[in-house]
Amino acid sequence: TLTNDRHPRVRFSEEAYLPKSLQDIVREQSDRRIHCARMGFGIRRIEQLPNNIGYVDVAEFVELNFSAEFFTSAMTLVSESDALVIDLRKCVGGDPLTVAWMASYLLDKRTQLSTFVPRNAPMEQFWTEEWVPGKRYGTIKPVYVLTANFTFSGAEQFAYDLQAIKRVTVIGEATGGGAHACNFHWFESHFNLLLPECRPLNPVTGSNWELVGVRPNIACAANEALDIALNHDKGEVK
Repeated sequence: TLTNDRHPRVRFSEEAYLPKSLQDIVREQSDRRIHCARMGFGIRRIEQLPNNIGYVDVAEFVELNFSAEFFTSAMTLVSESDALVIDLRKCVGGDPLTVAWMASYLLDKRTQLSTFVPRNAPMEQFWTEEWVPGKRYGTIKPVYVLTANFTFSGAEQFAYDLQAIKRVTVIGEATGGGAHACNFHWFESHFNLLLPECRPLNPVTGSNWELVGVRPNIACAANEALDIALNHDKGEVK
């Protein structure tokens, strides 16, 4: 309420933790990889829907050093689909490197995404990859991104950046409006602070989704978004 920012949190960890150095960054779990493995490295479900429509349900854009091969596998599995649905309605966010990695499969050439502008550090540009393992989905076939008010942070970056270059059609609700990237700061062995420390700037819009969220191309209730995407692909939605 005081900051007018939707990211700050103070979190309690039952497992005591003390950083080894001031530069040591640890998230909620001391063994993050085990946590990520238990949640499918951020991918909740992959499915081939009727009429050759691929479907990928993303729970979190888990750190790229853990999740790259799993996002590659997911995108390779749906690469022969005639249309693709990426479901971010229950996605909490994640790593901008992973956002760029998945976006790379939807584009044929290296493309600039948002630049992150920290408070007290050099800017960091995020680009899609010139080369990726597996098979790209490419730039021609339709891609529908499903959103809800719950959709947040890195999930919003994925939808916002790809919507800005007109690569995806966003269907659902306006998203949560959390653009500012954060770091974790442990100020006691059981408590950490999630602190926003930089803002993204999209090269097309010159702005970001902070507080306003990603505005869908087709607005509807979140629980209707998948049906509308499937009907839209059949040409039944104007």
